[in-house]
Amino acid sequence: MKRAKQIIERLIFDRPIKIGTRVANRYEICSFIGQGSYGLVYKVKDHELNDICVLKQARRSRKKSYLRSPFHYERISLQKLVLYSYFPNVREEIVENDHYFLAEDIIEGKTFEEIVFHDHKMYSVNEAFTILQQLLEIVEVMHENQIVHRDLRLPNIIVNGDMIKVIDFGLSRSLVNQKKHVQLNSHQCIDEKPLMREIAPQSDLYALGHTTLFLLYSSFQPHNRKEESWEEELTLPNDAVSIIRKLLQRETPYRTASEARREVEAFLFNSITP
Repeated sequence: MKRAKQIIERLIFDRPIKIGTRVANRYEICSFIGQGSYGLVYKVKDHELNDICVLKQARRSRKKSYLRSPFHYERISLQKLVLYSYFPNVREEIVENDHYFLAEDIIEGKTFEEIVFHDHKMYSVNEAFTILQQLLEIVEVMHENQIVHRDLRLPNIIVNGDMIKVIDFGLSRSLVNQKKHVQLNSHQCIDEKPLMREIAPQSDLYALGHTTLFLLYSSFQPHNRKEESWEEELTLPNDAVSIIRKLLQRETPYRTASEARREVEAFLFNSITP
C-alpha cells in the first residue's frame, strides 16, 4: 500500500513542467531530460546568459521529508569545487510557487551507463584501469576539498572526448567533523548500500570498485550458465584483483584516493613495461 501511495503521489505532484514554461522568468523549459528518486531534470534556455543549461526540480511528493532545501548539499558541494573543470557550476537556487529548483551548467557528453549498456562499448583491462586512474584523480580533488560524493555510479560519470566529469551531488556531504571510518575485516558480511552512503572517503572508493567491475564486465563472455564471483569469472592480473578487492574493502582498504591512485599508476606502468 505504501508503494502504491508513493506512485499515486508522484503522478499527481511530480508531473514534468510543460515545454516553453519559464521558471523565475529566466529559464525556459526546452526538453525533459529524465528523473530520479529525488527530482526531475530539464534542459533549459537561460535568457539572462543566452545559453543552454540544466534545471533540476525537486519532487513535491517528497516535500514532507525536506528539513531544508533539497538542493542544499549539492549547492554547497559544487560551490566548494567551483575552480575545477570536472564538475558542473551552480548558477542559482530558486524557490517558486512552492517548487524548489537548482540551475547548473550543462555537462555535454555521454554517461558510462549509456556507453556500456546502450553503445555496448567493450573495455580492456588497461582501458578500465586508465579510467579508474582518472576517476581517482577527480575523487582526490573532492576529498581534498572535504567533499564525499556518495553516489559515484555509471549514470553520474560523463565522458566527453578524453575528459571525464562527475555530476549529481545530491547525496554529497562534508567530511568535516565526521566519525572515523570503521574498517571491516574480510570475514565480516559487507552490506553494499551502507558502504556506498557512508560519509567517509572509503564510500567513494567502494563505488569506484564497482564502477571498474562494470567496465571490465563489458568485454566478458560467459562460458557457462553457472553464476560465479567476479574473481572467478574475470581473467585479471593478481595486482588488478588486489586493487579492486581493496576498493571493495575485501582486503585492508585504501585510506585515501591518493594511495589507491598510486597503486593503479604502478599497475598500469608495469603492464606496459617489458
